[in-house]
Amino acid sequence: MIKLKRLFNSNLVLILIILAVELILLEIFMPNFISFRNFITLCRQSSITAILAIGMGIVLISGGIDLSIGAIVAMLGMAAAKLITDFQIPATAAGFIIIIFGSLIGLLNGALCARIRIHPFIITTALSVIYRGTANVFNNGRPVYGIPENLLRFDKKTLLGIPYPLLILFACILIASYILRKTYLGKYIYAIGLDERTAEYSGINAGQIKMIVYSLSGFFYGIAAILLLSKVGSAQPTATISIELDLLAAAAIGGIGFRGGRGHILNIVIGVLIIEILGNTLIIFNVGEYYRYIFKGIVLLTALFMDGALRQNRVKPSKI
Repeated sequence: MIKLKRLFNSNLVLILIILAVELILLEIFMPNFISFRNFITLCRQSSITAILAIGMGIVLISGGIDLSIGAIVAMLGMAAAKLITDFQIPATAAGFIIIIFGSLIGLLNGALCARIRIHPFIITTALSVIYRGTANVFNNGRPVYGIPENLLRFDKKTLLGIPYPLLILFACILIASYILRKTYLGKYIYAIGLDERTAEYSGINAGQIKMIVYSLSGFFYGIAAILLLSKVGSAQPTATISIELDLLAAAAIGGIGFRGGRGHILNIVIGVLIIEILGNTLIIFNVGEYYRYIFKGIVLLTALFMDGALRQNRVKPSKI
């Protein structure tokens, strides 16, 4: 009974119901849409965004926020493409370098957020301008082409019918979930998200944990950047602009509180699927791109309102 109650309180049931309703509506308007093949294709299309959402989710749980994600991914993608095309570094080696580079960029973000007593919203917004500018500097604002065939094929490869990007997403979910649920680091992340000052009084070095959190998120951004390069076949300095809106909407739908201290990685991944299906549905109904942004903004506000209402209901004192 206690486990069942925790399941309902985790918002997992609610978002699964939302996902089921979306799939049913799509099946009504597009017969034969629901199939294993289509579902795998949908998950594959969502895998890059979902990996980015994992990084964002960890930051949000710690009580922070990162609005430089899109710019970081664009910069990492440009750096990877230049390493491969100009310096003739093998794609595999370049991938590892970029993942390490992503972790270091995240570490820089975390250090600034920990040391400068300004809200990370402002810090990461400023950093996003720097990173986006750096992405343009790499090739004078032009895309980088000439990605080798072995990297391009990676996005199309499968294992037992499951695409490689989806397998990597599964691995990222397991890594992040293990860290958050089974390690002391995970407990510290939730603790500083709930109440940073109390956590510090308990002997937790909040600044150090923030640096680790942002570095860990950068690790996932690096993975996503390589997968995006494989998928698109070129590096674009304008890639992943405004992706933060989708990630925040997925987090809100998934029940990851923007005040920190709660949330589950699996929930935000399902939230990404919901956003992806919503986007496909709007395209099917020929809704214009600008109107889709408006609709996503409304979804984000609605999810935030519901999240606030649920949080208030949970902390409401019982009547005597």
